[in-house]
Amino acid sequence: MTLIPHSAQRTKKAIEADGQDCLTLPLDIMEAENCQAIIDEHLKKYGALDVLVNNASKQIMSSSIEEIDVGPPERWLGWILIVMVRLVGRCGEYIPE
Repeated sequence: MTLIPHSAQRTKKAIEADGQDCLTLPLDIMEAENCQAIIDEHLKKYGALDVLVNNASKQIMSSSIEEIDVGPPERWLGWILIVMVRLVGRCGEYIPE
């Protein structure tokens, strides 16, 4: 399993406590080349990509909720759609039918 978010350490520990392996990659997946880097690193470590579970989201680190600028909803929806298309588009050739 490959996890990407910066806060993935707790999830990684839970996965490893269950006897599984987990790769964390703190990358900005809005950058197109990072979507390919995720796939490349996963393939390098595990040798295959069997399934893609895309739960990509946007994480904003802040000391208080008042500091967070969520901006217009269109920006958030656009971000989610762009990442989905990039990851799915790049994974397609590696996932068996």
